Amino acid sequence: MKNNKKIIYIILFISIIAGYLLLGSTVNKYNSFRNFKQYFPQELKDFVKKKFFFYKYQKYLEKELYLSKEHNKNNIYRQEFADSIKEKKIINLIENYGYINFKKNNEEKTYEIDNREIRIEKFQTNAISVPKYVGKGTAYLEYNNNNLFVISAHGMFFFVDVDEFNNRSFNAKVIKSNIRDKIKYDRFYIKSVYGIKDVLISKNKIFISYVKQQDDTNSQKWRNNCYSISILVADLNYEYLKFKEFFSQKMCIKEKDERYVDFLAHQSGGRIVEFKNNKLLFSIGEFRAYVVSQEKSNLYGKIISLDVEGKNPKIISMGHRNPQGLFYDKKNDIIFSTEHGPDGGDEVNYNTSPGGNKIENFGWPISSYGDHKYDVYDHQLYKLFPLHKSHSKYGFVEPLKYFYPSIGISEIIKLENNSKDADFNVLLVASMGSLLKEGDLSLHYLKADKNFKIIDHKILKVNERIRDIKYVKELNKVFLFYET
Repeated sequence: MKNNKKIIYIILFISIIAGYLLLGSTVNKYNSFRNFKQYFPQELKDFVKKKFFFYKYQKYLEKELYLSKEHNKNNIYRQEFADSIKEKKIINLIENYGYINFKKNNEEKTYEIDNREIRIEKFQTNAISVPKYVGKGTAYLEYNNNNLFVISAHGMFFFVDVDEFNNRSFNAKVIKSNIRDKIKYDRFYIKSVYGIKDVLISKNKIFISYVKQQDDTNSQKWRNNCYSISILVADLNYEYLKFKEFFSQKMCIKEKDERYVDFLAHQSGGRIVEFKNNKLLFSIGEFRAYVVSQEKSNLYGKIISLDVEGKNPKIISMGHRNPQGLFYDKKNDIIFSTEHGPDGGDEVNYNTSPGGNKIENFGWPISSYGDHKYDVYDHQLYKLFPLHKSHSKYGFVEPLKYFYPSIGISEIIKLENNSKDADFNVLLVASMGSLLKEGDLSLHYLKADKNFKIIDHKILKVNERIRDIKYVKELNKVFLFYET
C-alpha cells in the first residue's frame, strides 16, 4: 500500500514538473502547442503567466515595452519626414513665386523714455509660418546696404529696401539657396527646436548658424541623434546663395547620453557678431548637458572667437547656459550678452576685457539666480549643480542684471548715447515668454552707469514674443521680429 502511494506521489510529481515545463515552453511562443493553448480562456493563461511564470512574463513585458517605444519612434520619424516634405514643397512654391508680401497692421504703439519718443509700427506676412519652439513663425534679421534681410529659421531668405516701410504694403524679394542640399535632416524644416539660430552679413559674406545633426545623410542616424551648433557661409548674392561649411565642432552631444542629465537642442546659443582684430564672436549653448559649461576641453557653454577662415576657435568666456543675445561694443571693447536661466535667473552679462589671456567665467551651472524647478527641490540635481545665489563669492562674474521669474530673454543691442553725459550705457533687451505681468513679451530698457550699476529700468509692453532685434545706426531705427 505504501509502495502504491509512493508510486502515485512520484507520478503526480512528475506530472506537475512535466506540466510546468510544458506550460513554460508555451508562454509567449507560437509553436506546436498553440492549438492546445486555445482550449484555455485568456484570463486563465494571463493568470498562469503572472503567478507561476512571472520571470518570463516580466521579460515579455520588457520586450513589449521596447517594441512599443521603437514603434513610437518610427511613427515620430515618419511624421517628421511627412511634415518636412510638406514644408519643403511650400518653400519651393515661395521661391518660385519670388516674393512674399508684407502689409502694415493698423496697431501702433508709442512710448516715451528719457525724452525719446519711441513709435512701434507693425508689418505682417503669412509666409513665415514655421515656429521654433512656440509661436507662429521664427526668423532672424540683418541689415546691409539699405536692405533689411529676413531669414526664416527653416531656411528661406528675403530682402527688402528699408524705404518700403514707408508704404502700407510691399513685397520682399526671395533669394534662392542651396540650403536644402547642405542640411538634409527632417527636423530642421518643421515645427521643432532645430533650425537656424542667427544671421550675420559681414564683408560681403552672409553667415548663418544652425543646429547641426551629425551625419544627417544617414537615414538611421535619427535613432541616436548627435547635435552641435555650426556656421555656414556664402558670398552675398541677391539671386542665389551658395553656402559652404565655415565652422563646425568635432564634438557633438547626443539626445541620450549617460554622461549628461538631460538634452535640449533649443539651448544651443548661436549668435554671431563682428569682433575686434578681424574676427567673429560666436555664442554656443550647452544643450542642457550642464557639466560641459565648466570644461575647457570643449566649446559648449562658451562664447568664442573665430578668425576669418572659421579656424582657431578661442574661448573668450565660459560658464554659460544658453547665451541667446550677443552684442560687441567696439567703441568701449565690451561684450554684452544675455542668457536664459533655468526657472528664473535670466541674465544680462558684460565682459570688459574680452580676448585677453583671462577667460571670464559666468558661473553656470554652479551659480545661478534661478532654480532647477520652481517650488521643487531636486536633491540629486542640487547636489550635482548647486546653483548658488552668488557669483562673486565663488569666483564668477556677477550679471549686470538678472530676472526672477524669467522673461524668456533673447537678443540685446546697445543704443547710441546722444546725451552730453557719456558716462552711461543704454541697452535694449528683448523678451519672449508668455506672461506679460512677469516682463515677458516686452522690450526692456536698461540704463547702466560707467561702473555697470543699473540706474534705470523701464519695460515697454508690446505683447509679442521678440525673437530678434537689429539696430541700424544710420537710420536711427530698431527692427524687431515678432514670432507671435
